[in-house]
Amino acid sequence: MDWLPVLWRAFGARAEIARLLQVLRPTITEFRKVAPDVVVLARSIMNQIKPEAQQAFDEEVKTKHDTYWIQKQLNALEGEHLELDGQYGEATMEAVKRYQQKHGLVVDGWAGVNTMAHIYGRVA
Repeated sequence: MDWLPVLWRAFGARAEIARLLQVLRPTITEFRKVAPDVVVLARSIMNQIKPEAQQAFDEEVKTKHDTYWIQKQLNALEGEHLELDGQYGEATMEAVKRYQQKHGLVVDGWAGVNTMAHIYGRVA
C-alpha cells in the first residue's frame, strides 16, 4: 500500500502505528456494529429531505425558465435587447416596467399573473 510508508514516516516508527491501531480498533469495531443503523438513519433523512430539495430545485428551474421566456418575448414583441440568461436582474425588471407602462398594466417591474397573461395573449 502506498500510504503505509507515509504513515510510518509521519508517526516515526512502526511501533507508533501499532499503538495507533490499538487505540482505534475499539472505535472501528464499535462503528462496524452501528454502521447499518447509521446507513438506515441517513437514508431515512434523505428520503424526508429529497422531496423538499427536489421541489426547491424544480421551483428554481421553473423560475429561470419563466424569466428566460419573458426575456425572449420582450425581445421579440417589444424590440428589447435583453440577454437571455434566465436571471431576473435590473435590465429585465426595467424592460417589464416599460412593457407594463406601454400596455396599461400596473407598473411594478414584476412579471406577475396579469403581465404574464398579457404577454402570453400576444404570443398565442
